[in-house]
Amino acid sequence: MGNTNMSYIHRSLWLGSVTNAMDASMLQSMGITHIVNATAEEENFYPQKFVYHRVPLYDKTSERVTPYFDQVVEFISSAHAAGGVVLIHCQEGISRSVTLALAYRMLTEHISLGKAFADIKLVRPEAEPNPGFLQELRDLERRLLGKLVTQEMLTRFDWGGLDCSASGIDRLRISIKSLLSVRRDDCVNDKVAKETLDAVRTAAVEVTPKDFKSALPGIIYDVLENFGGGSTRDKTAWENLAFVLNDIPSLNPQFGAIICNTVASLTSEEEWEEVCLDFPLAPILIDQLRLRIAEVETNETTDRIGNANEI
Repeated sequence: MGNTNMSYIHRSLWLGSVTNAMDASMLQSMGITHIVNATAEEENFYPQKFVYHRVPLYDKTSERVTPYFDQVVEFISSAHAAGGVVLIHCQEGISRSVTLALAYRMLTEHISLGKAFADIKLVRPEAEPNPGFLQELRDLERRLLGKLVTQEMLTRFDWGGLDCSASGIDRLRISIKSLLSVRRDDCVNDKVAKETLDAVRTAAVEVTPKDFKSALPGIIYDVLENFGGGSTRDKTAWENLAFVLNDIPSLNPQFGAIICNTVASLTSEEEWEEVCLDFPLAPILIDQLRLRIAEVETNETTDRIGNANEI
């Protein structure tokens, strides 16, 4: 478990765990007036006593935290302007809440991720955002400062400055993860979503067919692990995966055959039975993915035949 004590971060801003968030008397004794609940699984415990802002996140690398940054900054800034004291908490005060605290400092002070992270580690040594969140914070740093400053690995599992040190396939894998939770209409209307889609395409251009063929089963299995249920969130992720797999063959035509063959052969692999035990919906999800890819292929073939007939 995370630290059972709250950590003072900066300017009437505290960081803590769900254990802290459940202790109303302690919170009131410390002057807490506003709470950012950075979990999808825990309720707002005392809505009559504190002002809450809910950020419904799971601590998974597939989650996108960027869409919540501006909301959290506005909530904390408004609380401080009214003389309030804010607690940001998640389950253990290690990943989700730390990520939002880092983003708050970066956005309000225009400091680097490395500086903000070093400051938090001094007061909360166990702080360790998951690697997906750290990459989103690096994207934020790049937008704020005009370049990537923090390229070193910050935690045991951090991927580091991927645009300088990682292979194209690693960046493709990570950028696909970032896109899975984006609403499809946001890819047209939302700047961050469009940048994420551009990152997928940019990485795909640099990937060889051999590397793509080797990595694709793992990418699909990773989606199963993070989105293997029947929720709206899971449905969105699989629709987005299909969208990506139908999009990137335009960048490299060889990818199209690799995608079709990989998706078709997954169910015949040795580990498939074990996968189905862990994720009972796996056969349905893979069948749906296969159908979405086949639909695009059928439409493209029909278009080519139609164009040929016109000629």
